[in-house]
Amino acid sequence: MVTAHIATVHWGSDSWIGIQQSYLEAYFQIPYKLYSFVYPHKEAQSSLTSGYEYVNTEPIVEHHTKLNLLAEIIKQSANPSDIIIFIDGDAFPVSTITEDFFKPLETNEFMAIRLDENLGDPVPHPSFFACKLSSWVKHEFNWNPGPMWQTPLGKVTDTGATILKISTEKGLSWKPLLRSNKTNQHPLWFGVYGNAIYHHGAGFREPISRVDRKEMDCAKPGLCLRLIGKLQRYLSIKNLYRFQRYSGIRMRIVQKNRQLSGSVFEQIKADQTLTIIKKLFC
Repeated sequence: MVTAHIATVHWGSDSWIGIQQSYLEAYFQIPYKLYSFVYPHKEAQSSLTSGYEYVNTEPIVEHHTKLNLLAEIIKQSANPSDIIIFIDGDAFPVSTITEDFFKPLETNEFMAIRLDENLGDPVPHPSFFACKLSSWVKHEFNWNPGPMWQTPLGKVTDTGATILKISTEKGLSWKPLLRSNKTNQHPLWFGVYGNAIYHHGAGFREPISRVDRKEMDCAKPGLCLRLIGKLQRYLSIKNLYRFQRYSGIRMRIVQKNRQLSGSVFEQIKADQTLTIIKKLFC
């Protein structure tokens, strides 16, 4: 039986460590080892991460650098047929994961969440990415910054763009895991993908997305803001972000999303049956 080597990052908060571990223990039915960046690292966290294969507590800021370093650590001990998995700290399985879940890797180089709902993001997202270690090494996959693509808000990029570039240039096939929610409390956050993986979204940063900035639905309490919402559609992405920040619109969006995110998090935290995600979104 293959082993899954799971790389994850908990940055600026330890709120998700215990939750993620509980769901992995409950739903992951193949042998796995955990590798993580945890910062800041507190003495109280030692018991939570004692079972990890590897823990790095260095204050490295760049997310792609942390993921690449974890991949290098995994390469030192994993077998070529093992599975390397990258999963965000606020993501975890919500359905039973057996070897059958990874059958797409028999005909694809990797499988990953793709955020079509985020204005058509085309990249394999590190909120969940899985491939055989042999494929990772053979194609020299990495999470370095990559090319930009066009969106309704202008050109953007995200972690995973380099892997998409490599795959496109080599003609590699991959299996996207798409949003399968039956209920959506937000167009991007709180997503279930492939009926199997939950990603809370923005669990370690301010909760604002490109979808929020474009639609403005959560920042229209009055006529004035509705008019501003129409006006800002004609701004460049750089000027749009600047305008939203100085006009107070950005803060309105963040405050509403923070309240919603906190409410969902508290329900997840309080649930002892590990079924709350299915009840809320599936």
